[in-house]
Amino acid sequence: MKILKSIMISLMICFSVYGQNAGKNNFIHLQSGRTYGSGHLEIFNQSAFYTTRVSSISVQPSPAFTASSYWLLQNNFGIIYGPVDHFDLILRLGYYQDAHYLTDFNLPDAVTLTLKGGSLSFANRHFYAAGMFTLSIPMGEEHNYPLVEYLSSSNFEYGFKSALSYYQNSYTPDNSFSLHLNLGYYSHNAASSVEYARENLLLEAGTNGAEFQYGFGLVYPLRLIEFRVELSGSKYIQQPDTMVYGREDYLYVTPSLRYKPFRWLSIDLGADFRVSGDEEQSSGIYLYTTQMGLPNYSDWRAHLGLNFTIFPLPPAPKSEDDISQERFNQRIDYFRSMVEDRDRLDNAREDIEAIKKERRQIEREIKALKQMLEVQG
Repeated sequence: MKILKSIMISLMICFSVYGQNAGKNNFIHLQSGRTYGSGHLEIFNQSAFYTTRVSSISVQPSPAFTASSYWLLQNNFGIIYGPVDHFDLILRLGYYQDAHYLTDFNLPDAVTLTLKGGSLSFANRHFYAAGMFTLSIPMGEEHNYPLVEYLSSSNFEYGFKSALSYYQNSYTPDNSFSLHLNLGYYSHNAASSVEYARENLLLEAGTNGAEFQYGFGLVYPLRLIEFRVELSGSKYIQQPDTMVYGREDYLYVTPSLRYKPFRWLSIDLGADFRVSGDEEQSSGIYLYTTQMGLPNYSDWRAHLGLNFTIFPLPPAPKSEDDISQERFNQRIDYFRSMVEDRDRLDNAREDIEAIKKERRQIEREIKALKQMLEVQG
């Protein structure tokens, strides 16, 4: 019942926010090298779900969760705003994360602000480049939960990332085949922060934890549907402490579909599939999921997202009468231009005749002047 209730609450929250979303230049995990432009406003929401079966165990201190199913529920809401050309502000709120401790869950989970400068084009606008700085502030009471990427309990985390995009058609990049590459550095800034706080047991992190993040994606668009594939992963430069669940390197492949029924709406549906190994590197009897045989990262994750463009506003739909009136006005303008062209042609002919008449008069005067000079000679 708790699983069903959690799913229903999650989806209700998710779809209540879905009324206004966006993110056409972004992927589930990656960023493109393009920005949105001055005055552009979009909001988006993403949900992730995973479940698996486990056996009940008894570990001291005993875990609160003893059922035969384990699940993951996440929701992220975000705003993308372009204050000026070549610059975007992306604010993301992780407003739900299940923690699997009785009824504990993070609401909210973390607030992340990304400053993105980009749309720097070269090679005849086939390539676009961007750079990003990300600042994340953990907000939830629970941290270091399994099945997801590591999020520390520090005051803030930060990272830098670059994005390079190639578009086959430089004139209509949104409707052309494209390739995207992301490379970045991310620090969890976790040293001296409390990574585990349960049953009167407090464990502080001794290392910050830093990772090299990378990703590659491609987009093949059709008229209303885009086929997308992403490859995203992380390689630790400085591995977190052993009490951290997600302290291993990971790699996911993410096929997805984007359906675009309207100019202001797109719907994302995709799934993560882990292709990296499942080597357990976390330790501690308090980490009860290590005794359940669960991976530190989920084997798969289903993603659902909706994206809505708020500004600029799309043009209002036209009725049949509006279209007929527009065509009538176009015909009127066409015939008016024809009349004006004919008038200009008639005026030009009159000017030409006047010039010819003036030229003949000048020729007669020159001839008379020559005859007078001959007589005088």
